[in-house]
Amino acid sequence: MSCDEVFALYLSLVATKVNETYYRSVIRFVLHYRDCLNQYGWEKRAENDDPQPDAGTSVLQAPTNEIVKRAEELKTENDGLDFSEVSNAEQIPEVCNEFVTVHIS
Repeated sequence: MSCDEVFALYLSLVATKVNETYYRSVIRFVLHYRDCLNQYGWEKRAENDDPQPDAGTSVLQAPTNEIVKRAEELKTENDGLDFSEVSNAEQIPEVCNEFVTVHIS
């Protein structure tokens, strides 16, 4: 399942459990998280593909040129589609720090 499919399934389940006001908040949260995932997802995938053990980056250190280049290649290989459209949910937790520290600010 793609990330978008996982998000849709989650929202569908939440819709049956909460009131409309809270559901609107959940939708906003999921859409913001999806935007963040699309912004950083290809870089996270490129980091995971990198054979170097210390290739990971945080919001305090910019990704290396190689990772940025590989992220662009991955996006191009997927016809320029958003990360969440074509990727499974494996990288969703890895974007959490960027979401909390950069995207929401």
